[in-house]
Amino acid sequence: PVFVAGGATTAFIDRHCSAQLARRPVPGDDIAALAAALLFEKTATQQDSMLANWSSTGTLAWPLRVTGAGAQFAVEIIPTGRGRFSVALGEKRVAIDLLDRGSGELRFALDGLQQRAHFAFADDVLHLDVAGWTAAFRETTLEAANTGDWRTGSRLLAPMNGAVIAVLAKVGDSVRKGQRILIVEAMKMQHEIAAERDGVLARIHVKAGDQVATRQLLGELQSQESEVGSQKSEPESPSPAGSDY
Repeated sequence: PVFVAGGATTAFIDRHCSAQLARRPVPGDDIAALAAALLFEKTATQQDSMLANWSSTGTLAWPLRVTGAGAQFAVEIIPTGRGRFSVALGEKRVAIDLLDRGSGELRFALDGLQQRAHFAFADDVLHLDVAGWTAAFRETTLEAANTGDWRTGSRLLAPMNGAVIAVLAKVGDSVRKGQRILIVEAMKMQHEIAAERDGVLARIHVKAGDQVATRQLLGELQSQESEVGSQKSEPESPSPAGSDY
């Protein structure tokens, strides 16, 4: 009757639907899987194109953490071909095929079912629109380890998949900025991992012969000041009885 009488306006949206419209659902696993594939591909293609999605160990899974719409997703992603990924979230695994894209439009297949989406990257943030559902995603795999003061340590990360062929320093060594710490070999090319600043090698997590994945933590540095401070904090041993010192 209200519509017939001409009394209906768009104000009914605010009165009756505002709460529903204001609620944005947590991204579903399928959308998070698509976001993970796009974020992973962007990172991989920033490496040498010959090395993108390549693994010296055959099928290799990358653990990622993806954050979007206030939720975090622990993801395991396996490249299975050019633009093709197997993505696991918990016990669920889906196949993502990035079929075609251009001018911000994407045609993809999820477990064989083709769909369309819109996407755009702003620096490292992925803006994704799937069937009218929009959210911004970013990879946060390493953020938890980088929350401290950057001056107290430094992480040595693998630049790509490969094998560690040499460890050139040992824990406790003082190192200078630019000094080689490890060498990783991929596709018969050697990549040197060097210290980004002066410091002390606090930890080495790999040894020669180990296979490593892109962004895997290989070692950790700490500043000279941190090393001196830790030594000063150790209690001094009491002098032997009868000693003048």
